[in-house]
This record gives sequence, C-alpha cells and structure tokens, in this order.
Amino acid sequence: MSRDASCRRLILAVRREPEEFAHKRFLLQSRLLKKGPIVLKEVQLLPEIRRIYEYHDWANHNVLDAAGKLTISEQKLELGGSFSTFMETLRHILMVEFLFIGRWQELPPRQEPEWRTMNQIRDSWLSIESERNQFLSDLKETMLSKMIQYADTRGRAVTLELWQAIFQCVNHSTFHRGQLMEKLRRLGKTPPTTDYVLYARGIDK
Repeated sequence: MSRDASCRRLILAVRREPEEFAHKRFLLQSRLLKKGPIVLKEVQLLPEIRRIYEYHDWANHNVLDAAGKLTISEQKLELGGSFSTFMETLRHILMVEFLFIGRWQELPPRQEPEWRTMNQIRDSWLSIESERNQFLSDLKETMLSKMIQYADTRGRAVTLELWQAIFQCVNHSTFHRGQLMEKLRRLGKTPPTTDYVLYARGIDK
C-alpha cells in the first residue's frame, strides 16, 4: 500500500471512530514526509491542550477588558441571541467553565455562585482560571483517556473521555465569545482581537 493511501486510511479511521482518537494519535506527517520505512510517532495531546487554554485565557482577557468599558446599561441591554444581554452571555460562559472544572474531577455538584456585577465576574473568572490551570498543570497524559461521568444542565447522564470534556469546555466558550463579539458590534463598539491565528503570531490588535 502506498504511503498516501495509508495516511488516508488512518484519517478515515479517526473520523469514523472519534472515541478511539486517543489511541490513534499519530503524526501523519511521518508517513508523508519521511523517506524509507514509515516511522510512527505518538502525539502528546496534553501539551496541545495546555497551549489551547493559554490562547483561551488570552481571548477571555481581551473580552473582559472590553466588557469593563461598557456602561451598566450597555451590559444589560436586550440584544437577542441565546442569552439576550452581554452580561448574561458572559455569565453563562463563566458558569459553564465553573461546572466543567468540577466535572473533570468528578466532584459532587458545587453550589453555583451568583455574579451580579462585572467586577464580580472578573474576580471569579480569574479565580476559576487559576483553579483550571492548576488542574491542567497536574494532569498526566495517561489520564486523558479516562472515562468520566456527570449530569449535564438538563439532568442527563453524560459519559465520555476526559480529553473530550476538556475540549468541550473550550469549544463552548469559543462559540459564545462569537456572540459577545456580535453584541459589541450592535452596541457600536469595536470587538477585541480573539482570533487564534493572531494570538499565535503575537498580534494583540
């Protein structure tokens, strides 16, 4: 079988069986670029998780800086969407991050805090960020494929691998940050930079 065909088969296998992704983490470039015998190298997923959360924190800080410049009336203005105000959307992102930290550790449900002001949101955000980053710092690569269980916000039982829950958290926040950008535009503001490619290139503006 040719090198290209072998790569295509592996890609299709990963797409068909996403639950087996943790067991199929190979550098496909080794099949495409190396000459001679194919050399498979296992990809370490944990460093990539930590890197994506570094970006995640950077984007969130930019959003929080923009939020701090809004008046109270702008924060609470009805603008439509999944959560109609800027404040409600920001609060929802933070709440889900709070919930997922407990889910990753399979902790009993914690009392959900109430955030009524932007200062409370910022202070809690930094605290949750610190707790999450400590968890990621202590995490081991071998723990990523561990199966965890939790109840979602509708009370439905969820079972999945730890790495999937970690990615779901950052994916959820990315989706709702997009809604915040649209709300800022509707308020006549210029949204902050949140694109990953700009973060990777060190461009803040």
